[in-house]
Amino acid sequence: MGNSSTEKQVTSVELAPVNHDETKGPNDAVPKGNDISPNTESEKKNSEPTTVVADVIPFEKSKSGTSCCARFWHQYFPITSWLPKYKKEYFSFDLIAGLTVGIMAIPQGMAYAMLANLPPIYGLYGCITPVFMYGLFGTSSHVHIGPFALVSMMVSSTLSYINADTNQEDYLLAVSTLSLICGILFIILGVCRCGVVTRLLSETIVTAFTTASAFNIGGSQLKHYWGVSCDADVFLEIIRTLFFTETRKSFNWWAFLLGGSATVLLYLMKWANKKLLPKKPVVVFAGDLHSGDVDLRPEASLESEVSRRLRHRARYSALSLSADRLGLPPMIIPDFKNLDKIIPGAIMICIVGYAITVSLGKIFARRFDYPLDDNQELVALGAASAVGAFFSCYPPAGSLSRSALAANCGTFLILRRPLEARSPLHNFISPLLIILCLFILTDVIIYIPNASLAAIVIVNLFSLFAQFAELKPLWRTSWADFLSFLVCLVLTITLGTEAGLIGGVVSSLLCLVICILVARKQAPGDGKGLEPLTVPENVGVITCPASLHFLNRDTYRNRVEASLPRKKMVMDLRRVRYIDASALITLKELQKQWNKKEERIFFVAETDYVESKLKAYGADDVKVRKSSVLDITGEGQFSSSYLFSFLFLRSFRDMRTSEGQSLLNNDYHRKEPRRSPVLFFVIGALSCVVVIYFLMSSISTFYTSHSLRSDYSKSKNFDLLIVADLDKKSRVDTDSKGKWYSVMKKGQLTKQPNGTFSIEWVDETKLYTKISEAGRGMELSALVRYNNRLYSFDDRTGLVFEVVNGKAIPRHILMEGDGNNDKGQKTEWATVKDGKMYVGSFGKEYTNPDGSIKNTNNMWISIIDSNGHVEHEDWTDRFNKLRDAAGCPYPGYMIHEAISWSPHRKQWVILPRRVSKKPYDENLDERRGSNTVILASEDFSEIEVRKITKKTPTRGFSDFKFLPGSKDSVIVALKSEENEEEKTQNSYIMVFNLDGTMLMEETEIPGMMKFEGLEFM
Repeated sequence: MGNSSTEKQVTSVELAPVNHDETKGPNDAVPKGNDISPNTESEKKNSEPTTVVADVIPFEKSKSGTSCCARFWHQYFPITSWLPKYKKEYFSFDLIAGLTVGIMAIPQGMAYAMLANLPPIYGLYGCITPVFMYGLFGTSSHVHIGPFALVSMMVSSTLSYINADTNQEDYLLAVSTLSLICGILFIILGVCRCGVVTRLLSETIVTAFTTASAFNIGGSQLKHYWGVSCDADVFLEIIRTLFFTETRKSFNWWAFLLGGSATVLLYLMKWANKKLLPKKPVVVFAGDLHSGDVDLRPEASLESEVSRRLRHRARYSALSLSADRLGLPPMIIPDFKNLDKIIPGAIMICIVGYAITVSLGKIFARRFDYPLDDNQELVALGAASAVGAFFSCYPPAGSLSRSALAANCGTFLILRRPLEARSPLHNFISPLLIILCLFILTDVIIYIPNASLAAIVIVNLFSLFAQFAELKPLWRTSWADFLSFLVCLVLTITLGTEAGLIGGVVSSLLCLVICILVARKQAPGDGKGLEPLTVPENVGVITCPASLHFLNRDTYRNRVEASLPRKKMVMDLRRVRYIDASALITLKELQKQWNKKEERIFFVAETDYVESKLKAYGADDVKVRKSSVLDITGEGQFSSSYLFSFLFLRSFRDMRTSEGQSLLNNDYHRKEPRRSPVLFFVIGALSCVVVIYFLMSSISTFYTSHSLRSDYSKSKNFDLLIVADLDKKSRVDTDSKGKWYSVMKKGQLTKQPNGTFSIEWVDETKLYTKISEAGRGMELSALVRYNNRLYSFDDRTGLVFEVVNGKAIPRHILMEGDGNNDKGQKTEWATVKDGKMYVGSFGKEYTNPDGSIKNTNNMWISIIDSNGHVEHEDWTDRFNKLRDAAGCPYPGYMIHEAISWSPHRKQWVILPRRVSKKPYDENLDERRGSNTVILASEDFSEIEVRKITKKTPTRGFSDFKFLPGSKDSVIVALKSEENEEEKTQNSYIMVFNLDGTMLMEETEIPGMMKFEGLEFM
């Protein structure tokens, strides 16, 4: 084929972005260099995309002729760009999409809130304000943001220094602060135009990260099959907890059968939906969303995860907590405390949340052919997160399942009409449904079967586990990507999401630098000796550099997409000496994208290097040409002269470098390097070492509690409250009508540089009541925080008081025994477990003078749920097991005033006040104090007894709490003593580790009162 008048030689080509403005003439869109765009209106018409299935109102940047003010509003408030063009016929589509997305958001939001250690109602709050704000500031017509599984896990991890169960008020403030910090970071990055930050995440790292996260997520759901509690975050620790600790003895067959049955059913539904309805997918909320048009990226597949922290209820562990607050989200003001702990986690959340959201946005932008502004997406997420912080929300991110539903990933089962959104208006409709739900539909969503939700997660994770197949093509194409995959995978499974993501990014960058340097050494030069490409005038050419990788692939993708008015495009790959897996995927996607638009894109290379890489990666359908003279017909095929114009057929062997070496025999041909088995062995050995080290350290930590392994070392001051039981002294003598009081004292526990503690008392408050029984009242004996409220208990009347602003307000009354008695429960201890408040008495039977048992009412406990419902449970057998383990069976006895459930250890921790092998004697009882610590499994099947500190017979434990952030390994305890002869009372506070190491010796509390309740503020 000879050069005709319609051909030009192109040596270096750079394309300028093509303006899609319909008001401009054809000459206004001519790119730079020698590339020529279509000159006629017919060519422009024919070059329009044909894959747009809906008439979507896109976000458009302001034209150059508009005023600065208009450009500002259109840039930072995209709603001012698309709302004036809105058509009334679009509303029905947006309405259906918004309502359907809102329905899906209800169970997802509640589940993801539990994953973030928040009450489920806060998941619904997160589907209101952030979604509204994204509708105002976002540039995607289909992305739906809100609670997201991976971000929820990262929120919980960032705020792990706060015990959410016992200190929920501070936890909620910290969540609000975290959301505000994330919003500020998002906005700063958006204003500074830092949207390119996501380029640091290569396809390999994203695949490895999501695959490893699938293990963590799937492992976290196994606890619902077991019917037990497990707060472990990483896969190996989860497996160790479920299979190699006493938790395995709490296996619940009913929960397993429920979860297993749901798994089989959902898998069959998924298989039937795929096989029987391949072309007309139906939206099934219990399973996956299937789409033939949307490219479901690996990072977005995490949306199938359901909360790993849903607490099990009842015998079958099947029900989650109910929503405990109705109405609009409450206002909350961030407190900006502990910023040094929050900011690092906020940065990681911003990177992950933005990467997920922009990935989804680009998928739908390419499908529906509208522009997406990466930087404005940062601003939109920032506004959503910052404003949501004041309305009880945590940082949002894009949701794949809800976004795919909004983008027509199915057909409405009843109306049989598409669900595609036509504009961002659906983001204003779905929150209205959530608000309606908060007011009138809570009875419908009170209970969620945990085992069934876990089954949904397991079934949907199968596709992520299948991503292990990526290792084979990575091994064949790029050792760097293979190594980065393994590093990210191992670190995420063993050390958690943050370590895995950081390690993966760092390893991929280091490997990229090494590969580029090696490629330059093997093939020096920049391709200046290459012959110019000869192409028709209406064909665009993009010249690629010597290295094509995940950092620069988006640059060349954008240049190709900017040339959409052309029917044909050529990518000159002749200079490429190194290409990674991310770039290979990009080349494959570009050809698929242009083929759908009935246009053609061609790849030209001088050697077999690029094509061999594509074939090794499984992209056999991507064709690479080896000609410098291209004759492109109307159908995009090469003419017959193509067969005789390969560059490598010319006298290529006679070309010599300055050293006289043949380029044909040099590494410039980039034959596939042979993979050494030694390298594979080294990689596998390193991975095994990391895994074994983690397992050994975890097992060692579990069996040797003396290793603090806690975050409390980062904190120095801890504020706490104690409350007094004044017995008969509680009556106010000056009040003739009858008034009783107690004393609440505030202290500050300070950690010293040497690891010990000191205490300082700073304030004192009196609590009053007019309610009494037999002339006595307000004898408070325990203090506990539950559902963001502080409670104390009167051991005379059975009243449960909520302490609010220095006032004691009665909330419940507990009766002793099974609740069918007329005497109030003598409450001595209280703790929180599985979202319920356990309240118990002293755990000893009443006896007759002859030693026979009168009744066991005080061996029952009361259980209060979040709705105020009270249940009674007989703990006689459990208290007897504790006696037997301590060597004091009946008629020996124990008196209990300090029992707490440890959510981290999954154990009951008991500090008895009295322990005696002899029968109860009222005169000797006050001299039978204890220095015993008892650790019991959840069902009391395994009990361990320890002795700590020296024993002072007149002093016994009256209450204790775990030091916040210590992983329940450090105890702050109260001891009290009474001298009946001298009518005196004294109390002491101490700090010790569970192995008996004293961190603060018994320190007397001023005031000569008996303090029996302790709680951290």
